[in-house]
Amino acid sequence: MYDNTPLSLGEITDHCRALVFAILEVEDHTAKELLTYVLWERIDLLYRTLDMPVEVEESVRGLLR
Repeated sequence: MYDNTPLSLGEITDHCRALVFAILEVEDHTAKELLTYVLWERIDLLYRTLDMPVEVEESVRGLLR
């Protein structure tokens, strides 16, 4: 099921860590390439989330509670 709720910084970081681990453990080149692409998307999301203005970030966090 797809959940459209914005991810917290901790959740995005956990995704990145899990993807890096999977990339290091998987031996199939195609799977590594796909996981690397997803990792790139998550790193970009992390960058954009960290770059948010404070008032927007606080309102997003208020929605998550």
